[in-house]
Amino acid sequence: MEKFDLVQSEILKKKLALEKLEDQYHSDKKNLEDQYNELDVRQRDLRRMIESKYDIALHQLKHLDMDTDAEFSLLNREITTYLEVTETTFMDYCQKLDKRDEELEQQFKADHGRLSQALEADYKLRQKLEDEKG
Repeated sequence: MEKFDLVQSEILKKKLALEKLEDQYHSDKKNLEDQYNELDVRQRDLRRMIESKYDIALHQLKHLDMDTDAEFSLLNREITTYLEVTETTFMDYCQKLDKRDEELEQQFKADHGRLSQALEADYKLRQKLEDEKG
């Protein structure tokens, strides 16, 4: 195989590698988006469940024939704590997903840049070989 054919083969390999890299990047980004959406759904569901339990407990406390101020206070503190923990956990996980997103983007840019430069060098080499050929 002559040099021109080898360079042409390298160009094809690098073009395919770029396509594969881009496909993988988009797949990874879609996966992250799905994780964000799933997290959002779970947080809303958990918040609704906590609020529902609060409403049930509140309703029961209102119908007791005794002083329930201490119980109301305790219920409100507990619900607030559950909601705060839920929000904190949600934010922590969002930060992890954000970090993963940044890492994916940085890695993609680095790999894409490296492959693009190598492909450009191969194009220049092919042009040089074509010019030498005739």
